[in-house]
Amino acid sequence: MSLTPRKRVAKHVHSKEDVVESAKYEVLRPVAKLIPSSEIVLRSTEEATTYLDNWQDADSPQLVDGNQTTAQMPSTSQAENLVANASFEEDRNGDNIPDYWTYWVEAGAPSKELTDLHSWKGTHSFRISCQAGEIAYLASTTIPVEPNKDYFLAVDIYASATATYASGCWYVQFLGADKVTDVGSFYVDNPQSISAGWNHKTGKGTSPDNARWAKVFLRNHNPSGSVSLFFDNAVLSEMRAAVPTAGVVATSSGFSAITNITDSWNDSYITINVPNVDHEMYFVHVCVWLQYYGSGFVTALLCRVKDGTTYYPDEDGIASVFDIQTDSYQGKSITFFITLPSNMKGKTLYVCLKHNRAGVSISANTEVKCWGHLPHTHR
Repeated sequence: MSLTPRKRVAKHVHSKEDVVESAKYEVLRPVAKLIPSSEIVLRSTEEATTYLDNWQDADSPQLVDGNQTTAQMPSTSQAENLVANASFEEDRNGDNIPDYWTYWVEAGAPSKELTDLHSWKGTHSFRISCQAGEIAYLASTTIPVEPNKDYFLAVDIYASATATYASGCWYVQFLGADKVTDVGSFYVDNPQSISAGWNHKTGKGTSPDNARWAKVFLRNHNPSGSVSLFFDNAVLSEMRAAVPTAGVVATSSGFSAITNITDSWNDSYITINVPNVDHEMYFVHVCVWLQYYGSGFVTALLCRVKDGTTYYPDEDGIASVFDIQTDSYQGKSITFFITLPSNMKGKTLYVCLKHNRAGVSISANTEVKCWGHLPHTHR
């Protein structure tokens, strides 16, 4: 009997039947689906807030028609502008509402549109059109913030007509750790009347100590007549550290008693305790009223400011030239202005004086005034 050699099949080659059979057991992966905003009906601000928070919660995916739905989430990396899709260029699901934003109607039947009719940054803006009595909102996703921080808000708005509104058209709402509890809002540069054409609004507000999240709200709120508002370029950013801020850190010594000034440095002539407040530079103004008794002559008075082992402007000080050459009383006023180019928060400074003539003593009253601006910040 002859034997027919059996064909050897490579292990990686499978019959058609094997492939079909194995396909039956292939693990099916969930397919991400987007929920068109048009399918969501929101009847109140509270419903919109709840929906928006659930929509952006990546840890709690929703199920739609048996398939897992992954919410569109903005990057969590810290950016200068914390608002996702701030210029409304993204609408990946084509529902005519910018991604990462939620739109809802509070009163009446306003119309809305993602449009290229007017834009300040990029191609698109978001239009909300209202008649008198109508109210509609566009709200950002919740944004993580820190407590007791200054935040910068800006938005560009094109108005089809000049109108007065029942309430401001843009603001930031700060929320607690639960993303629901309202812990405060700020409305800056937010008048209730907006002129026709482009309006560029900016403002600054401080987050409360219990703030952990924030939302940006844009709205057309019960205008005095029919008007369309086109919103673009919404910005929320942390003020860091060249917009000057108001506020002065100041202190004063008052006039000292009559004290002798000699030709040696007196490093504790006047003591200044700087307030425990941050500032960028500190300015020291020293006024010395000289009263001369005795013989001899003096031609220069020198001043410096001591911070620990550091002297300003330097160890040699700064000189003011004058002349006293008689044995009788003479009054003369000398002033010095010294800049300390650093933060002197909470420090003790010493104003030091001396003159340039050995063996001569001058009596003087001295007054010191100091001040500095609070830190300049930028977004």
